[in-house]
Amino acid sequence: MALPRKYCCTFCDKDFVRKSWYERHMCEKKRRFIDQNNITTIRAHRLFTHWQQRSKLLRRGKEKPMADFLKSPYYKLFVKLAAFTDRVYVVSHFKYLDWLIDKRVPEKNWFDEHGMQEYQDYIRSSEDPEDQATDTCSNIHNWCDDKGIEVQEFFTKITPGQALNMIRANELSPWVLFGYQPSMDRLVARMNPEVLGTLDEHVNVHYWLDKVRKDTGSVNRVTKYCDDNLKH
Repeated sequence: MALPRKYCCTFCDKDFVRKSWYERHMCEKKRRFIDQNNITTIRAHRLFTHWQQRSKLLRRGKEKPMADFLKSPYYKLFVKLAAFTDRVYVVSHFKYLDWLIDKRVPEKNWFDEHGMQEYQDYIRSSEDPEDQATDTCSNIHNWCDDKGIEVQEFFTKITPGQALNMIRANELSPWVLFGYQPSMDRLVARMNPEVLGTLDEHVNVHYWLDKVRKDTGSVNRVTKYCDDNLKH
């Protein structure tokens, strides 16, 4: 006669005689379930979705549920990628993944320090703060024209959610967002922790705050351009 299954893990179906053993038990499936609301897992899920869309495995606009990601053989790869991109302070987690895909970097080399140095060199050589300020100011003028407000009121009138959409669409550069003081005082200061968390998934906030603090020359050029184009 089979004994009743007193303590059974619902994730791996393993039986335990004692309750204490059952409570201490941590199989891989249970660990993933517990970690699904962790910020690293959430970011990993979004990176996984982006990778699937870029690889034509998923239509743009579609997203696999978190439950599917937890069962995916790529789960560990993308959790590791999310943790890695956070640790090394890349400008954008998604841009780094795009670079890996475009360069056809093998998955085993996604966390290579030499590769990261190559990526950072690419970012430094390809970005021009003043050019980005020029594009951003043009986008701000267009937004204000559509809304019927004065351009100098942009950082006061735009909501944090609307600003986030512009950042996602690459219409509002981090050079202006973090390097132009009226933006910091009137817009960033109004962003709550939830908005800041979402912002951090698209542009690494700590990276940019550190960058504008160190690169005062570029900040001065961005500030002069914005002052000349957003104060009339």
